[in-house]
Amino acid sequence: MFRNCFFALSVLVLLSGCGEKHPDGFPKLYPVSVLVTQDGKPLADAAVTLRYPDDTGIWAIGGSSDADGKAQLRTNGYPGAPLGKFKVVVMKENADGMKEWEQASANNDQNAAAKLKAKIHVYSLVKPEFNRPNTTPLEVEVQADTKTLTVDVSPAVKIEQQLAL
Repeated sequence: MFRNCFFALSVLVLLSGCGEKHPDGFPKLYPVSVLVTQDGKPLADAAVTLRYPDDTGIWAIGGSSDADGKAQLRTNGYPGAPLGKFKVVVMKENADGMKEWEQASANNDQNAAAKLKAKIHVYSLVKPEFNRPNTTPLEVEVQADTKTLTVDVSPAVKIEQQLAL
């Protein structure tokens, strides 16, 4: 009985984050999400990254949008984002024919993989200007009371990309 109680208490302490050591200089984080929309609809499976405008930030801030277009931000793997103004980079790609190529590669069928590679087409589903910190027009500010930030990456596009496998 005592052992079970001790185990339960240990789990609670670990889940509460007690003793969690952050890197030196790590900022205080606030729970923030980013809602990504495209043509007025939530954009699922998009990679969202916050970048300091002067590109001096050393902490990786980002997340991936869910089916509702909402990305829960994390900083260096920890939940939340620091206070400040940021540029928002959004990327989403789709690859036609990728599953078949991966299966042929996993089966070590180099001949089939080479033939299938020619049939793979990778598309960016977000305009290229949103893919880079120096060209994105999207800017947000995380404040202590911010819960959800909203960005829009309209219009919808399907731009073929160069394949590098």
